[in-house]
Amino acid sequence: MAPQSAAEEAQAVDLLSGPRADRALLLVARALGLAPRADRAPGLPEGTWALMQLNHRPGAGVTGVFTVSLRTHPAGVPHHAGLEEHEALLCLSTAALPHDAEVVAFSWGEQRFSGWLWPDDPWLPGLREAAQPSASLIADARARVVPVAYRPTRRAVFRVESDDDPRPLAFIKVLRPRREADLVRRHCLLADAQVPVPRPLAATGHGAVAFPPLIGPTAAAALRAANAPRLEPEHLVALLDRFPEGVLALPRHPSWTDRVVDYTRSAGTALPTDIRRIDSLATAIADAAADVSGDEDLVPTHGDFHPGNVILGPHPVDPALGPITGLLDLDSVGPGRLSDDLSCFVAHTWLLTDDARPGEGFPPVVSRYVEAFGQVVDPTDLRIRIAGVLVSLIGVAGRRRGRTAARRRLALAEAVYRSAL
Repeated sequence: MAPQSAAEEAQAVDLLSGPRADRALLLVARALGLAPRADRAPGLPEGTWALMQLNHRPGAGVTGVFTVSLRTHPAGVPHHAGLEEHEALLCLSTAALPHDAEVVAFSWGEQRFSGWLWPDDPWLPGLREAAQPSASLIADARARVVPVAYRPTRRAVFRVESDDDPRPLAFIKVLRPRREADLVRRHCLLADAQVPVPRPLAATGHGAVAFPPLIGPTAAAALRAANAPRLEPEHLVALLDRFPEGVLALPRHPSWTDRVVDYTRSAGTALPTDIRRIDSLATAIADAAADVSGDEDLVPTHGDFHPGNVILGPHPVDPALGPITGLLDLDSVGPGRLSDDLSCFVAHTWLLTDDARPGEGFPPVVSRYVEAFGQVVDPTDLRIRIAGVLVSLIGVAGRRRGRTAARRRLALAEAVYRSAL
């Protein structure tokens, strides 16, 4: 499929989130030989289907993941642990697919869509194997897998557990096969440098990699927990300082602020009446970031350094890291700017607090990080890039929590950007 325009992406979001998605789902279900619980034209009856999640990747397509009730579970398809016995997941997408993808192609709203049944994601051939792990991944007869996350065409995560032990036995990450070796390399590179990351247990060669569990809450969960260990700014900087020079030889991924103009597509879909305001802010952020950063030397970075990826375990491993005992999600590790990692952590921390209100400044827990990080990187650049991360999250807020949440996030981004001037 050819790349979509912003208007086409917005139309795809409307189609997938609208009431007439039932017709597309019935078409795909019939083409796949499935038996919907109530199979009658022109679409699936109300109550037999639901939109589970909507993924909008600006410039790369829109995908809806739907639950559909069937008369019987399809033969040979692993059961999704989060669904009822006779439910299945159907995906409808405008994303570009491999040329040999086995999907149901159809037209809808003057656009081309593809449909497939989970776990047969055309970009993730390792997904089916991970959904029913063999000895090549987990050599434990007690093991069962529970889906944790699924981003169609991009990645998935499963938790491996058993009835005999409440703790997870392992986690399985699924990604595109060509990225498997790079992911294993990143984990081993950082583990060898004494960064507390899980060392891979096994890999299939088809894009599924098993890792040992990291025990403890994330920094995100600890923000709202009573008596949580105190995570200081210097602990986070010390963690990033451990990244070895070998990271600079890895491919570079653009940061959230590098792509801030691209994210106006998803933000504009969430707030169509504010598109000029969003475009103006994103352009100003992009120009200001380029002016401040200039030809700044790149350093080893995480690439998605937010509180949900930092583990605070019960048994600290190093005084310099404080309560930090683990780091997750190394897909984007590579050369970058320290200010991008630190701004990502600040922006997500702010959104996780109850004090994320425009015009009132940073709440105390966030102000502490902003002040300390401003001693390590250019404080103006830090604030500009915090605003960039917030813009990238407007679309997510709109899809999950509605326009009021999206508009508040836009106002926060504007306020932080103004504070940098």
